[in-house]
Order: sequence, then structure tokens, then C-alpha cells
Amino acid sequence: MAHYQHYRASTAGIALGEALSELKEQNLFTEAEEDVIWRKFDRAMTEALASNVVDTHLTLKGSLHHYRFCDNVWQFFVKDAQVKFDKRSDFTPAGYLKVVACDYVKPTNPKSS
Repeated sequence: MAHYQHYRASTAGIALGEALSELKEQNLFTEAEEDVIWRKFDRAMTEALASNVVDTHLTLKGSLHHYRFCDNVWQFFVKDAQVKFDKRSDFTPAGYLKVVACDYVKPTNPKSS
């Protein structure tokens, strides 16, 4: 099963990408090995965020400017957005915001030999 790659733009993904670039420049591994690392990162991020480990709630207010749905990925573009990360905090202005929401299907683990 393929996993979404948009977590590569997160802080952790950017740091991993920089480390992989440095190691590849030093010829410590091949592009095929780099691809394996990226696939494992994509899967780990998807599974971690789908589990109960993440317990943060986000409240979003604003005006929906437009939206897209393609390949089971929703993209919402919100103008004059305001976000609140838990029930105790106040809303923070975020300006123009893009929200990406993906369907999650729990991958099956093939039995390894």
C-alpha cells in the first residue's frame, strides 16, 4: 500500500531529507536505500498520526475560499482563518490557510518469512 508523502514537508521530514542528502553526497548509501527510508518514514508518520498517540484538538474558524477533492485527498483553502489548539487557548489569526485531509486505510501486514 502506498502512503501519503505530504509529511515530508513537516519539520521531521525536512530534517530527514537534509540528513539523507548529506549521507548520499558522502556515498554512504544508494538511491534505492534512500527510497526505502522514505517509504518507511511515510508509513510511520501515517500510522503514528492515525493511532491514539496524537491527542491534540484543533478548532478552525474562517471563510472557505475554495476546496478540491482528488485521489481521496481533500484540500480546503480558508481565508481569514483563526485557529485554536485546545479548549483553553484563544483563537490565533492564521491568515490564508490550506488544510489537507486524507483518507486513512490501515495497512495490512503481510506475514514475513
